[in-house]
Amino acid sequence: MKQLIKKIRVNNYIMRFITAWLVSGIVMIHEFGRDRMYEFESLKDVNLFAGVVTTVSVFVFLSIVNLVFRKNRYIRYYDYRKKASIIDYTVVMPVVVIFAVECMLTVKNVYSASMLCLIVAWILWYVLNTFKEFYFGKTFSKKTSGYIAFGGVLFGFCFVGFFLGTLLIVRHLIYRTATYDFGIFSQMYYYMKTTLKPMTTCERNELLSHFAVHVSPIFYVILPVYCIFPYEKTLIIMQLLIVLSGAIPLFLLAKKKGLGNFIAMCMSLLYLTYPTFCSGLFYDFHENKFLPVLILWLLYFMESEKVAGTLIFAILTLMVKEDAAIYVACIGLFMIFGKKGRKNKISGTVLVIASVVYFFMMYHFLSTSGDGAMISRYGNFVTKEEGTIGLLINIFKNPPYFISQIMSMEKLETFLWLFGPVLFIPFISRKAHSFILLIPVLVITFMTNNLYQWTIDYQYAYGSGALILYITVLYLSGELRDKRNEPIPMERLKISGILMVAVSVIMVTSVTTDKLYYLDDYKDNKDIYEEFNRVLKMIPEDASVSSTTFFIPHIPQRKEIYYYKDGEPHFDTEYYIYDLRYEENYDLFIHDYNEFLAEQYDVVEEIPDTIVLLKKSE
Repeated sequence: MKQLIKKIRVNNYIMRFITAWLVSGIVMIHEFGRDRMYEFESLKDVNLFAGVVTTVSVFVFLSIVNLVFRKNRYIRYYDYRKKASIIDYTVVMPVVVIFAVECMLTVKNVYSASMLCLIVAWILWYVLNTFKEFYFGKTFSKKTSGYIAFGGVLFGFCFVGFFLGTLLIVRHLIYRTATYDFGIFSQMYYYMKTTLKPMTTCERNELLSHFAVHVSPIFYVILPVYCIFPYEKTLIIMQLLIVLSGAIPLFLLAKKKGLGNFIAMCMSLLYLTYPTFCSGLFYDFHENKFLPVLILWLLYFMESEKVAGTLIFAILTLMVKEDAAIYVACIGLFMIFGKKGRKNKISGTVLVIASVVYFFMMYHFLSTSGDGAMISRYGNFVTKEEGTIGLLINIFKNPPYFISQIMSMEKLETFLWLFGPVLFIPFISRKAHSFILLIPVLVITFMTNNLYQWTIDYQYAYGSGALILYITVLYLSGELRDKRNEPIPMERLKISGILMVAVSVIMVTSVTTDKLYYLDDYKDNKDIYEEFNRVLKMIPEDASVSSTTFFIPHIPQRKEIYYYKDGEPHFDTEYYIYDLRYEENYDLFIHDYNEFLAEQYDVVEEIPDTIVLLKKSE
């Protein structure tokens, strides 16, 4: 027995030391500041004695914890066969995840995040797999596990919602929301509230329906809420709730595929922390952010073989935007080639035909009666005159060129953000029809040369992200595996769920870390933003206004407001308001400022290096 204890303690000591060392690192990060810890000079500044004391203290504390359970030490908390302490191995898991999150709070780098995730995932996999009988051997009743899963998802929803909601609201309060894409939609909802028409003047600096740019009747869905609470913050909160609510159909999908409450909870938490969904929220307001929840509900009703629900959410998805047809079409193809049963084949065919017809109808409408279909976003493949058919022809005409356009270092980063949190599971599918659902990822994200589409910082990866998560659920359920293989053991599935959540949390920390400065900015410059509010209140609600980009979202509830850029033609409006916070625009402003005075504008309010409000002379 003494020899066995000695062998066990060697492993205990190693794990305790790793845990103590990582805790010491976390303490040092908070003590000396995250920015300083990554500099070479920090090696001189960090107190070695303090680090040693922290490490030893944690090590001793963990040893005491083990001794407290001495009575049951060799029965429950130790594994004789593995010769390792369950307690020590359990503690190291949350500590290594917290340490990784702390590291990522300073670094927005997908390669650093990926390397750190790789290390964390290996440690978690090793511990969970080694002691899977201990962690997953005990099962709860279906009712109890359902309550636990519900509580976990609810906690994640509230925590993520509060965290992101706070940052998004503060971002608006510090005047970081811009004309594109928040000012235009704020004014559009004002027009929808008063006239039921989606009109704007600041989108193209003329009175124009937004549907002449993008056909998005889905906006009417939240109009009743806006009519009750007609504020810009309403749009921010509603969009956040719509995005986060996609965790509900994903949870139901996982349950529908027989994955159980625990895996369903993990998939929902993965959704709530998915970097693509969280990062894109900081680019204001956009119709594409309706896509995840609508697509996942569509897929849920498809899996349930509920034709009415499938058709309703297919229509709602098409209402998001003209190019949303690609998601519905690919889901229809997936039903035709990947689902059994006559009902699925017919429903899939209807979705394909309806989405293709709808797309070309909207394309024709925008080309003839609207502002034009945005085929220029694929200018690396086609000219505006060649159109969609020319795009398809050019793709097949030159395969090497096609490959060169979807491969770049920048797009590799997007690839890692999209597929890293799901452990690249969609690519190990053994069923070819599952790759049909990756067509939108290829077309919308990787084929374009438009910056807004191939990065996760904007709004174009939302639909693709929903399909990626769905494919992951299908693989975990065994649907995309070779039926000749043995089913994946439930313990392995649970380990995969935990790994995905841990990786997603680490990666989402990396993409949101550069937004934390909003809080300090608001605290340090609150007086400036109160001055902004005071000056903007001087403008009558019925007055026409020309404004620089960051003021328009704060005064959109008016019939005429134009997006004013330095050096461009002036608009005949009653008021001009200019943001002086940005030094690079100051010289151009001085030139325009003199022209304004010559055109008989009077200075109403001027705060040096901050804001200028001009009013046209009576």
